[in-house]
Amino acid sequence: MSAPANIDHSTATNTPTTDTFVLGHLARLVSNLSVKGTTGSAVYRQLFTTIVDHYQPLVAKIDVRDRAARYNDAHQSQRLSGTLLIEVGSIAVSETLTDAICEEAPVFRINSLDATKKYVTIGVPIRDSMQRETTGGLAVALVPRNQSDINALVAELNSLTLAAAGCIDSQPTEQKTQSNADWARVLSRVAKMGDRHEFAITLVNTLADRFVCGKAGLGLIRNKRVEVRAISGLSTIKPNSPGVADMRQVMEECYDQKSPVFASRQNEYEQRSMPIHRGWSERTNTAILSVPIMLETEILAVVTLARAADKPFSTEELESITKLLEPFGPSLQLIEKSSRSISEHVREEGRGAVMPWLNPQSHARKAALITAGLFFAWFLFGSLTYRPMCESVLSPASVLHMAAPLDSRIESVLVSSGDHVVKDQVLVVLDSRELQLQRNQLLAQIASTEVVVGQAIADRKVSEAALAKAEVRVLHSQLDSIENQIEQSTLRAPTDGIVVAADLKKRIGQVLPQGEPLVTFAPGERWVVEIMVPDHVAPYVAQDQSGVFRAYSHPDQSIPFKIDWVGGAAQVVEGKNVFIAEAELESQTDWMKSGMKGVGRIAAQRKAVWWVTMHGLVDYLHMKFWL
Repeated sequence: MSAPANIDHSTATNTPTTDTFVLGHLARLVSNLSVKGTTGSAVYRQLFTTIVDHYQPLVAKIDVRDRAARYNDAHQSQRLSGTLLIEVGSIAVSETLTDAICEEAPVFRINSLDATKKYVTIGVPIRDSMQRETTGGLAVALVPRNQSDINALVAELNSLTLAAAGCIDSQPTEQKTQSNADWARVLSRVAKMGDRHEFAITLVNTLADRFVCGKAGLGLIRNKRVEVRAISGLSTIKPNSPGVADMRQVMEECYDQKSPVFASRQNEYEQRSMPIHRGWSERTNTAILSVPIMLETEILAVVTLARAADKPFSTEELESITKLLEPFGPSLQLIEKSSRSISEHVREEGRGAVMPWLNPQSHARKAALITAGLFFAWFLFGSLTYRPMCESVLSPASVLHMAAPLDSRIESVLVSSGDHVVKDQVLVVLDSRELQLQRNQLLAQIASTEVVVGQAIADRKVSEAALAKAEVRVLHSQLDSIENQIEQSTLRAPTDGIVVAADLKKRIGQVLPQGEPLVTFAPGERWVVEIMVPDHVAPYVAQDQSGVFRAYSHPDQSIPFKIDWVGGAAQVVEGKNVFIAEAELESQTDWMKSGMKGVGRIAAQRKAVWWVTMHGLVDYLHMKFWL
């Protein structure tokens, strides 16, 4: 199916607002019928006119073939023409109308042309005045706003058709016409109610007034139990009070019977009287009538009426009450859903999901039992890999500590902790100006002494030349030592690697003694994790076991590792007694820094499923109660 391309969503007025609730439409419909007659043709004509006037559908069709009256009509919006009219009117609406008649239940179809333009076709069956046989149907094409809007439309159209069928009378009288007018006023009052409590109060008070009853009550069905929501003459009710409890029992008997129930000392229909109804009637000396409000085959609520015993309810009154209450089925469902809180919606959805599993005959329950049995067998006899999780710390595989080669002042620091460096890259420069001065002095002394050596040789003073040469050699030795110190004053990376610690920038200008630690350097890019294995886990951890490490700073990344060794003696770390295990990571990433903490999960040993899941509790019980 496709949607009409020229539908304007902003101007579609196919659903009522809160102020024009479905009961308001019922009131106007019944009021019009009370004026224009209640024969079959008049009712269906007014029903079709009411729907077209209010909903302004794209296409609407009605087809009724009752023995007493035949009526069919069609409406087409001016917004449709040509192929769109054929597609929506002749095909979509006609098919939906046929489905509603054949299935004897409301149906709807969502049709679309593209992702933004959609329309829905809704079909509802029309039954005879006694609601026994389907005699026709009504179908419309509308532009809904959302899925809940569609559900409301279906309920409203169904209520209107039920109300119309209840007003049909082949022999209308002035009394019956006035009765319809009175009921129109009832519906108008109820339509103004904002929630289910006001709805119930207004409905029972109106029923009590109209049928001259001393008491009228309404109970809603929740989880196959009756909840008394309103009793005429009472603004609030106490669920545990004796009167409310008696009425609830009467309503539940009607709900179990799934049909109207009479009770009176002058009852002419003893076969419809049930024990609880009879008992309440005798105790209170009243005539009792309970009528279920139904939506198709489901009972949504029960109305109970009680009046003086000398005025028992007749079959004609029962039929009248049943017709009057019939349209409230869809309305009650709408009010109940719209008045629920979020928690009630959640409970209802949860209950709906769970209940099929609790039915002893359901396939879902059988499948659940089989699944539970298999799971229990696996729990007892199956096995899992025990994977304990331990606190871990990231560190380089090897570390080189570089210290100050001599007493000197820090001149500059060219790296920071975590920097990746290459071989011979300058890390730290120490002040060498004093050494440079000493070097220059030695060079000058060497030069002057070599002049003395040359002069002694020229004068053939062999002994003096030998002494001068010895002095030159001493000076060269001192120069080599100074130059070596000058070279050592510039610290360079011995190989490619990572600077683990070099927090010296705040110490620039300070004089450091020889041997003072300057830089911690990690050759290469190999990383290990130190795993702190607790006492109770240590017996199951061994060399060559594998696992994964996740840093707290990058919990989305898992890095595999393999345990190289496990310490044989326990250590106290952060107040906990642990065994240190070291494992080399199989891969490295740029974000790794020494000292990063995380969690290592070790694939230890295969154990029974029950042990893996419950050994902590078992160990606790052993230690707590010495079992």
